[in-house]
Amino acid sequence: MVFISWFRPELFYFSERGFGGGMSATFGGHWSEPRFQARSLAAFEAQPTPVLLLRAQDVDRFSADYPLLDAYFKRQYRVAGDTDFGDAEAGPGAYRVLVQADRATTSVDQATGLPCISR
Repeated sequence: MVFISWFRPELFYFSERGFGGGMSATFGGHWSEPRFQARSLAAFEAQPTPVLLLRAQDVDRFSADYPLLDAYFKRQYRVAGDTDFGDAEAGPGAYRVLVQADRATTSVDQATGLPCISR
């Protein structure tokens, strides 16, 4: 499972991963009603999602639009770092990567400086 905060359906296809929290996107307030956030929280509990990707420019908006998810993320995840994933057009630190707080770091990826986590 992987969670992203913007609409990139090809990411799930090419990574062969499901939608973390049962949500394919959280932009523009889509699925922000408390009942939908509660459904996503239940999905996160049932199907752990080790990695969350947020566009750095959207972090504040995400926190405002999805306060229940934001609070859960702050309790259960730690910031692994910011990166552009090698996309010069995205700009430095374009993406914030969060990993489950209880996952141990096994090494660091040389290209991104992000931690590799264990199961």
